[in-house]
Amino acid sequence: MHALLATRLKNKRKELGWSQKELADGICQQTQISRMEQGKYMPGADLLYKLSEKLGLSMDYFFSEEISKNFLDLSSFKRLSETLLENQDYTSLKYAFEVERRQQASLCFDEKIYLDWIDAILTYQCEHQLKLAISKIEDILIKINVDKVDYLYIVNTLLIFLGYDDNEKFEQRYQQVSVALSKIDTSVREQIDLYIKIKYNYCYHLWKHEEMDKSRVLLLETIEFCNKYHSSFRLADLYCLLGNVTEDLDLSVAKEYYMRAKVLYLIENNEVMALKVEQYLTDK
Repeated sequence: MHALLATRLKNKRKELGWSQKELADGICQQTQISRMEQGKYMPGADLLYKLSEKLGLSMDYFFSEEISKNFLDLSSFKRLSETLLENQDYTSLKYAFEVERRQQASLCFDEKIYLDWIDAILTYQCEHQLKLAISKIEDILIKINVDKVDYLYIVNTLLIFLGYDDNEKFEQRYQQVSVALSKIDTSVREQIDLYIKIKYNYCYHLWKHEEMDKSRVLLLETIEFCNKYHSSFRLADLYCLLGNVTEDLDLSVAKEYYMRAKVLYLIENNEVMALKVEQYLTDK
């Protein structure tokens, strides 16, 4: 999306005969416009809105046709939002969400829950209101059955938010979700991936709180789970984190984990992370 925005911003500015400085005047720094046009900087929703106003455009000018088109039903929005969440493209997600919310006159219970979940994510990621986002997620969880797969998706978001705010509450919620995780259908790839995602997030939380032994044991168990069900989902991240929690115990073993992570990142075509791991190993 950065490349698309860069091209359209630059083309419109030149069409109007403005310099970067003229476009930036009263809105932001000229260097920000320069970085945007080089595809090196993704502005937040507020800045993008101000630029679109000055240029006399609607915000959807900067987005792809996939986002700008009218959604016929919620399923198309779900497919799009999954991609945007994976890419952490919250500015595009906010735009798509607002379009969807305006167009949906009536929703069934599950559809409303889904949109409420996206709204809670945006409350934190775009509005930076963590406690309000937590409150919204907790309200959603009261309404849904713990045995539903949707419950695991939503509680995983809550765990991430609580990791920033309340360690004790995080632990309580994780113990609750552990029961639900034990009941997943391992014949369904989506549920296997969700299991791994939640386990990884918990291991990362343990590492951040310096509970290395506990994190290491759970990481090894999760990698074993990946191997058992022939899943490579987040496997590179798991090995990278395993290297982090093993460093102080045995650096040579940690380096082996990092090397495995690097190979897996290359297989995934994630050159950015592969280079980061390589640079880290060089520095060591």
